[in-house]
Amino acid sequence: LRARNPDFLRSAARAAGLPAPAVKDFFRQSPAGRWLVKPIWGLGEPIHFWTAADADDRPSPLVYLQEFIEGESQSAVFCAVDNRAYLLGVTRQFVGEDFLNAAPFRYCGSIGPLRPEAPQAQALERFGSILARKCGLRGLFGVDGIVHDGAFWPVEVNPRYTASVEVLEFALGRSAMVWHRAAFLPSAPRPAPPSEALVPCVGKAVYFARNDLQFPDDGPWNDVLRSPPTLSGAPAFADIPHPKTIIKAGWPILTCFAHANTPGACLDALRRAAADLDRLLL
Repeated sequence: LRARNPDFLRSAARAAGLPAPAVKDFFRQSPAGRWLVKPIWGLGEPIHFWTAADADDRPSPLVYLQEFIEGESQSAVFCAVDNRAYLLGVTRQFVGEDFLNAAPFRYCGSIGPLRPEAPQAQALERFGSILARKCGLRGLFGVDGIVHDGAFWPVEVNPRYTASVEVLEFALGRSAMVWHRAAFLPSAPRPAPPSEALVPCVGKAVYFARNDLQFPDDGPWNDVLRSPPTLSGAPAFADIPHPKTIIKAGWPILTCFAHANTPGACLDALRRAAADLDRLLL
């Protein structure tokens, strides 16, 4: 529970030498600047910008206000072993992307691995180790953040296997669960430290329905269904619904993956895949 506490997150970030957005209890008066209303446990009320309409609501202990930081959304993936956190990788996150028909602040994909500069990577490992030590974290966990003016601003801790992990696994060609196992089973062989070698980027995008639809019988995903890739290879499509499944507007339809040599090229490939799905499904 401590890992989800926004006040603790802010103090831990500062202790690691990272900036952190200000947080406040929910209040009725109009705050200066832009603030997000967020559920304190990550569940319940959707994230949204504070507006005057929120002032009319009864204050809730289940939400808080976090200063909005402009920048690129990223996620750092760690594995905590013996009170030390190892940085397994960093990804760019897609949040509320129009080209994927995603609602505002809705997670809809990742690209990675990114390669932070050494000082930032070291600060992230310090931060992860503080979380592991003071929150009793073990195994895989993630930290979402915003990169603003070159610095990583942590905004949320996810003490679990996160959506970014599989992107790093496909790109690096190794299972993160090997690390996770070592955190819980002392007799398990310790995996090698994460490689610094250059590897191609992998991206995934969660494509959402703009309108109500019935999933068709045929499409480019049929190749994956007929000849599934190996577990170590990212498929072109995943999370494929059964034909004739009714999907409501705003629901996720499926996930698509792309490989490229750079994050920019990976993003371009995902945009092309989403445009093809628009023509086929919308």
